[in-house]
Amino acid sequence: MGLTIRRISMVTILFALAGILSFRTATGQMALYIHPRYELLVYACALVVFLFGAVSLSSRTKPPALASIFLLLPVCLAIGITPKPLGSAALAGQIHALNAVAPSAKTTNPTDTTTDRAQWDLYDWAIASSIDITPYAGSVTTLEGFVVHSPDLDLPVDQLMLARYVLNCCTADAGGVGMPVVWANPTQYASDTWLRVTGTISVDSRAGVPRAILLATSIVPIEQPRRPYLLP
Repeated sequence: MGLTIRRISMVTILFALAGILSFRTATGQMALYIHPRYELLVYACALVVFLFGAVSLSSRTKPPALASIFLLLPVCLAIGITPKPLGSAALAGQIHALNAVAPSAKTTNPTDTTTDRAQWDLYDWAIASSIDITPYAGSVTTLEGFVVHSPDLDLPVDQLMLARYVLNCCTADAGGVGMPVVWANPTQYASDTWLRVTGTISVDSRAGVPRAILLATSIVPIEQPRRPYLLP
């Protein structure tokens, strides 16, 4: 075939890129950036890259001089950057818009689809709060999320914010949802610590607008879920 070092380098990089895309998607790392509905497109992209490498392997056309360098850039970025989900730092800029994603993304009451309030997540409770939270006072529920400590939240000393992101398309349009949790020593949990909190829903009307707060009876630190984002 008259393979040259340039051709071998380009084909190797293409195969490596296809492998990285497939591996990151299969292990759930791609879900830290995009909605799972788009993962099939990533697999298709990996297949196209692989086929392009296979065709280039037997092609008689001389590869462009800088092709390997340009193709190596995304491979280096993929290897050098560890995938991480959005956390409390990214939420800092939208603290005052917390839970705004709920009424804009879904206007129906969560009871239309999920009647067991114990199974509701933070997104479901954000939707209920945007409609009328008062009928749900006294409900027992278990929620999972990460801790947010921020002076902008203006929470009492016995409360922490439990939050998660709702992913509509990708992390660029992700919105935060959260609920204050009443606990004796909230500062024992650092920001970004993932918790499973069980407690009773109460209604706080001190700010003029009724909002849900969780009177915790049990808090258990947990590992970050494989898919940390909530989906509409």
